[in-house]
Amino acid sequence: MNRDAFSLIELLVVLTLISLVAVSVSVRWSESYKRVEFQSAVERFLDMEASTRRVSRRVRRNASIMVDLGSESVSATRWNDGVAHQVQYTFPSGVNLNMIRVGQIEASEGQHQIAFDQAGAGPTWAIKLQRGNQQQWLVFAGRTGQQLEFGDDEAVEEFFKKMQVNGINAD
Repeated sequence: MNRDAFSLIELLVVLTLISLVAVSVSVRWSESYKRVEFQSAVERFLDMEASTRRVSRRVRRNASIMVDLGSESVSATRWNDGVAHQVQYTFPSGVNLNMIRVGQIEASEGQHQIAFDQAGAGPTWAIKLQRGNQQQWLVFAGRTGQQLEFGDDEAVEEFFKKMQVNGINAD
C-alpha cells in the first residue's frame, strides 16, 4: 500500500469536520448579528423619539409620532421651512412593535398617535419592541422625555402603577 497520499475516507473525515466547524461558526455569528440588529432598532427608536421632541421645541410647533402596531415602521412629523412632513422609520426585518401603553391605556393592535406640544412635552408612554424571544420595553417620560428601558411586561406595569400611586399624571 502506497502512503504518499491520503485515502478517500481520511479526506471525507477532514471535510466533515471542517463543515461542522463552519456551521457552528455561522450559527453563532447569525445569533450575534440578530442581537446587534435588535439593539440597533431599540437605539433607533430612542433617537427618533428624542429627535421628534427636539424638533418640536426648536421650531415651536406641535409634532407627533404615529405607531402602527404589528408593523416594522413608525412615522414622525418633521417641520421644514414651516411645512410638516412625515418621516418614515423602518426597522430591521422581524423587529415588530407589538404593544403600546399611553398612561393607563394599553393596546396591542391598530395605529396610535403620540402628540407633542410646542415645548416637546407629551404623554408618558411605553412601547414594546420584539424579535423572536428578544423583547424590550421603551418608556418615555411625558414632560422631560427621559427614556427608560425594561425587559419585561411586569416592570412596565409596576412603573405605571407607581406613577398612579404617587399621583403623577401619565397622560
